[in-house]
Amino acid sequence: MKILIITSIEKGGIGGPSLYADNLPAAFARHNVEVDVLRPGHFVRLVWSVSRCDILYSLSGSPKVNIPVTVCAKIFRKKFCIRPGGDFLWERATERGDTEKTPREYYKSGEYKKRRFSLILFRWTLARADRVIFPTLYLRDLYQEYFFLPEHKCEYVDYPFPYVGGGSKPRDFTRDKQFVFAGRLIKFKNGERLIRAFAQMDNKKGVTLKIIGEGPEKLRLKSLVGELGAEDHIFFADAMNHNAFLSELRDSYCAVVPSIFEPGSFFMLECLKLGIPVIFTKASGLYDAYANKLLFVDPYSVPDIKEKIKWLLDANNYSNYAKRLADINTQRCWDDVAREHKVIFEKL
Repeated sequence: MKILIITSIEKGGIGGPSLYADNLPAAFARHNVEVDVLRPGHFVRLVWSVSRCDILYSLSGSPKVNIPVTVCAKIFRKKFCIRPGGDFLWERATERGDTEKTPREYYKSGEYKKRRFSLILFRWTLARADRVIFPTLYLRDLYQEYFFLPEHKCEYVDYPFPYVGGGSKPRDFTRDKQFVFAGRLIKFKNGERLIRAFAQMDNKKGVTLKIIGEGPEKLRLKSLVGELGAEDHIFFADAMNHNAFLSELRDSYCAVVPSIFEPGSFFMLECLKLGIPVIFTKASGLYDAYANKLLFVDPYSVPDIKEKIKWLLDANNYSNYAKRLADINTQRCWDDVAREHKVIFEKL
């Protein structure tokens, strides 16, 4: 069996599609599955690559990526699977400023029908996939309800806890406490409310926020920091390779993921693996799995974000929360993911 993985993300980046494309091939190899990876800039060799594989596996929900892959799969009579890490149509709607609702509320309101052409293309690619492999049950149920995806085409493979090297190291936070926010700087990641919450903190001595990443929101967020006079404790860093990012994370006091919605979050799972406390959005496909374990925040409430940060600055609260997180089982790994994928692919 040979799998062709198609991703729209470069090697070594931060985020689910990148981590999948970087880690799944080696895990597949340990289960006697051959894998090739097609990345941006190499799509010109799509036809040649397709002719040499048995199954095409797209890690993108974008019709721009999946339409040519779908056509090639049809021409060469190959099996075609998709792993939607999120909701492509909703993400585009948030970037256009069409909505601030969560995906379910967005579709429930009927607003998505305003972009009929995009909806048609999205449904067209899903309809031609042999299997759609979801990382959360939330996404699976959403796609079945609004994209007419039949149940027999749906599979579920849970997130692994990413490999993070040597684990966490002893850290001294008696003086400096760095909070970190990382990822694509786009609207639904909710950077603006996080910045406003941090800027309103009463005692910010030794407490900083580092925002890591690139995206269309970066200039606006930098400007907001200047307007709020918060340049001395809110900083920006360019996107970095994954190893450098993990090193940055190890030196951090806490991670914050205040997104309007997160289908899942490798960032959060990396924090748990490293033993780094995390403040996580309650609007997430992972909420049910971690409802009594994580410190959740209302993504629409600047006061709530501020209060959760303030609460975690208390040494006793921090220590107790860290102990609670240490009880979470983080043993699920890429080999588990590869084995479950192999079972799915062998049934095609």
